[in-house]
Amino acid sequence: MSERRRNAQALGVQPIAKMFAIVPVVLIAAACIAFAFGWRLEGRKPLDMSWRTLTTDSNFSVMAPGIFIVSPETMAFSGEEAKGFNYAVSDRGVMLSVSVTPIPDSDTRPLEQVAASLGAGNVEGLPGVGGKPAFQRDFLQQGRRTQVRVIFQDRKVYQLVVTAPAERFPAADAEKFFGSFRVLPTP
Repeated sequence: MSERRRNAQALGVQPIAKMFAIVPVVLIAAACIAFAFGWRLEGRKPLDMSWRTLTTDSNFSVMAPGIFIVSPETMAFSGEEAKGFNYAVSDRGVMLSVSVTPIPDSDTRPLEQVAASLGAGNVEGLPGVGGKPAFQRDFLQQGRRTQVRVIFQDRKVYQLVVTAPAERFPAADAEKFFGSFRVLPTP
């Protein structure tokens, strides 16, 4: 045995190879514990996570699984761009989002014309939106099904979207998402 190794052992220092030999054992043990407690993703249905309520500075609340990613967004109204925010959560090919954009004061068109520019036919009070002017669309495009609900209140456009592969569209989860949406009073 070399003098260097004897000195290391006398000081209680283990060779590096021995220290790192324990890493795979720790990782395997952690994986077994995670599996035993159900902390795994394979075989899980999309959106099969705990749902929580998000309350925002944009004066709305909505329930969704996972954590929302917030990003700025712009929308054109009568040639003027308005800045808003998009709140999105995605899980295994399913995406739920809420976009909030204020209608600029310079856009004096009646609500029906604003809605028509966004692709609406009729604007009416839909069930579940408290009688607020709204419209809903459901369409298929490139193998994906998308449901969109657009709600107008206090010169803001709230656009809720659920999109997923058509063969496994989560209709019950989409209704839960749409049904949980609430516009909050302005402070």
